[in-house]
Amino acid sequence: VQTCALPISSPGGPLALDLREGQHAPGTVAGDVWNDFNKFTVPVTYSRSGSLALRLELSGPDVGSNNDNGVWAGNNASQLHLVAREGDAAPGTEPGTVFSQFDLAGATTDGRGVFEAILSGTNLDPNRNSGIWAEGLDGALHLIARRGESVELPSGEITQLTSVEFDPEFGVGGLGYIAFDSNLADGRRGAFVSSLATVPEASSFVLSFLAFITTAASAVVRRRNAFRP
Repeated sequence: VQTCALPISSPGGPLALDLREGQHAPGTVAGDVWNDFNKFTVPVTYSRSGSLALRLELSGPDVGSNNDNGVWAGNNASQLHLVAREGDAAPGTEPGTVFSQFDLAGATTDGRGVFEAILSGTNLDPNRNSGIWAEGLDGALHLIARRGESVELPSGEITQLTSVEFDPEFGVGGLGYIAFDSNLADGRRGAFVSSLATVPEASSFVLSFLAFITTAASAVVRRRNAFRP
């Protein structure tokens, strides 16, 4: 029974299409459908061009408790594709590490998905249990940044990212640059940008430090995160 729908339109445009509970979820087997649209506070995120990303629940014959949600993205609601699903192997991580929970998701102007996720795995280091991933120009999913990884600051200092915090409303540039905030191991906060989603070869991407974040800006980020599901 289709009990709930999401009206979909380009930002500022008329309602043109909706997505419904019970509708087949692209990228899944026959019988797997979207379910429980009310689970996420912000299930749909638009880019300035009108492309969109969704985090939704699944139900169906191929769905269990370890693979019942995912992220979809596309240029519009009729061109959505599955970006990642709970239980999928997380690219750029150790064997056996999978996506366990998806946080906010966004889309580039050409409909590629970007999202933050929590990880799970048998031997997973709890200090490396989250990250940000994006679809590259090569069509593959790539790790942008991971909690616990080391980064070099412009001063030459090496420090660790003790958090990675992505906001799809501000964190995806039109060409695919991915920006995020992080708490650093030295107690400061920093802003970073990755060019991975802008280049054809994933090995050539650059993670750049933008700036240290002030106490006032950090308060804004904390308020933003307080509304995450």
